[in-house]
Formats: sequence, structure tokens, C-alpha cells
Amino acid sequence: MVKAGKLKYRYNPQGDRIELAQRGQVTRYVIDDAHELSRVLMEMDGEGNVKSRYIYGLGLIGREDADGTYLSYHYDLRGSTTLLTDEQYRVTDRYTYGLYGELEQHEGLTQQPFAYNGRDGVMTDVNGLYYMRARYYDPKLKRFLNRDVIRGEIQDGQTFNRYAYVNGNPASYIDPLGLMKCETEGTGTSGKPTKNLGADTLQENLVQRGVTPSEVKSIEAGNGIQKSSPAHKTTPTQHVGGTKHSRDPWTSTTRNSDTANY
Repeated sequence: MVKAGKLKYRYNPQGDRIELAQRGQVTRYVIDDAHELSRVLMEMDGEGNVKSRYIYGLGLIGREDADGTYLSYHYDLRGSTTLLTDEQYRVTDRYTYGLYGELEQHEGLTQQPFAYNGRDGVMTDVNGLYYMRARYYDPKLKRFLNRDVIRGEIQDGQTFNRYAYVNGNPASYIDPLGLMKCETEGTGTSGKPTKNLGADTLQENLVQRGVTPSEVKSIEAGNGIQKSSPAHKTTPTQHVGGTKHSRDPWTSTTRNSDTANY
């Protein structure tokens, strides 16, 4: 999506959002896309002046503005920002959310984009949409605005609604990639999902394989993921199940280390 209301967006070749413009005011983002989940390292204005820097540990932990003001992030089990505190541990901002991520209340004056699932890089735009990398989510509609590139699976009827958010279960799942649901708890030491383009990054309970842009047309056409041998293509079901052909770039999860490292 390149425009939503009065907001305009630009992306790099990897699909990361690198610019947001509104009424001539431009915010540019410096992105670390080599990490499991792409990260915003800096925000700059249209002239290249740094507005904010972001600090990470197991997810987003802090923000430093150009004037030296430092704020720390505090999260709930879904990785949504509930508090911001200053260097004297004083609460500057409080956030509360509805079940589907709708921002019910914000107490404080800090204007920053990482609210709902902010720990994992979901960004809240001024128009109320949530940028979840692959797609935009509208918490008022409780659905995505873009159709999922990953088709549904016959054994899980909820997945056939390709606009639905986390299969209608936001209490148990999040979707920071905008591609598929993942658990809010037990997904690594920080409770966060992982994204990996090499199929072999394993945390305690979750492994994800990243889908590459070159696969999108094949996926949308229903052709699965073509292997080096023209005689075989991998379906999402086969991939998640860990078949011998499962080493492909589809995004999926597994709790089996042998499957993850195949």
C-alpha cells in the first residue's frame, strides 16, 4: 500500500517501509532488515536530521530523541507498550488496548509509533492503521486491509478468510509479520516470534522461515513453492509438517528441532 488517506508510504526493494509523508512532513526510517524481525533504528526528517534513535535487546527496549530524552518501554504479554518511563523511572505515558489491539486510552504527551505489539516492531500510524510489515491492519475493522499472500489450509477453516487477524483469536496470538499468527507466549526467551531467511534459527518453541518476494506470484497462483526439481513443488501443509522436501522459504512454524534444522 502506497497511500492511506493523507499518508503516503515508500518502501525499499526488500519491502521494508522507509518513508512516511503527510502534508509535506516527511519521516524517513533507517531499517535493520538483517535481524529476525526488521527493526527501525532511526527516524529522520526530510532533510536527514535524526529525530529519534531506537535501542533493542530482546525486542525494543528504549527510545532516545534528538534532545537527549531517553524513554524505556514496558510491555504486556502480547508485547504491547503499556508504559513509558524516563531515566528517573517516572511514568510519562500509559497505554490501554482492546482485545483486537484498538488503542482505548493514551495518557501522556509522547508521540511515538510503537504501541500495540510495539516490542516486535508493529507501528501505529497517525491514521490509526497498524503497519505489520507485509500488510496493514485496521483495529477498528478488526481485519487486514490487504489480502494475505498465503492461502488457507483445508485443516484450518479460519485461514481461508485471508483478511482475518490471527484467525479471530487475538487473545492468544499476534502477527507482527502480517503473514500468519504466532503465539504470544512461549515463543522464545522474550516471548517474541522469530523471522529467519535461512530456515535454521531456533528458539525455545518457535521457528519461522521467511517468504521471499520471488515466491509471491507462485503462491498467489496456487502453485506452491517450486523446488530445484521441476517434478516437485512444496505445499504449505507439507512444509509445516516437515516433509523431506520442506527446505523452502515459506513462512511457517515448528517445535521440532530436527525439522527446523533440516
